Amino acid sequence: MSSGPTSAGGPLQVALERWARESPEAPFLFFRGERGHFRWWSFAAALAELDRTSATRTSADTEPRAFLLGLEALRSAPSEQLGRQLGAPRRGRDIWISTRAVDVTCEAQLALWAAHTGAAIVREPGERLHPELLAWARPTLVSAPGAEIDGLFGGLENISPRLWAKRWRRRRLARLRALLVEGAGETLVLARRAAALGAPEDLLLLPFPGARW
Repeated sequence: MSSGPTSAGGPLQVALERWARESPEAPFLFFRGERGHFRWWSFAAALAELDRTSATRTSADTEPRAFLLGLEALRSAPSEQLGRQLGAPRRGRDIWISTRAVDVTCEAQLALWAAHTGAAIVREPGERLHPELLAWARPTLVSAPGAEIDGLFGGLENISPRLWAKRWRRRRLARLRALLVEGAGETLVLARRAAALGAPEDLLLLPFPGARW
């Protein structure tokens, strides 16, 4: 845990210091290890990694360390507007999948919000979110352009088992509480598509960013 004053760090370090005190062993950042399997750092472990990497003043040698350093370099506070619109999760903590670089505005805002609220982040760099990862992680939040979300739903249908397909999809989407639709997107079409796949009836569809966050 950091021994320095919290004011010396950015919003990420301040958030990690808080959660490392309150829930030190709770999983925070999931990422793929050397063998391709997912590992995770708790809030306390992520804070220790951030402190260690920052103290040595060397470039991060792994993707999760680079992700943390990229977030720590940001000095903007987490979006209060985003927090008001999303509210609190139905139960437990939020889970969000991060695929893009942290210099993408939408990605940075969501990552800082996730750290601030104590959400878990599943980090999988890539051009888009894959349906297999959605099915495994069962996130509470999905953020992507409308066309990508539509394609994601189509991919989820394609990987569904033949037997009990509707129940399988419903279970994979059971925790989903919000779709953050980036740019121009047919939210009504996405809402109908999500409902047909078995997403919760109270699913939120929000334009993101719908304003200056």
